Amino acid sequence: MTANYIRGSHPELGDMFAAWDPSSHHVEPAVRPSRFGARLAPFRSRLEAEQALLEEGAVIEAGGALG
Repeated sequence: MTANYIRGSHPELGDMFAAWDPSSHHVEPAVRPSRFGARLAPFRSRLEAEQALLEEGAVIEAGGALG
């Protein structure tokens, strides 16, 4: 599995990560406090990962993608 990452910043929780991997199956996607944790729970698309970060209250800065 090759995951791409995007980082968001939350005013109280600090950095938050979401990964995406179109080939992922049978996992519950989630926003996590580490890149490793996000890799274990990837979303199917970058758009889904970005939306999840925004729903958690994170701000995605330009250049926030890591993958």
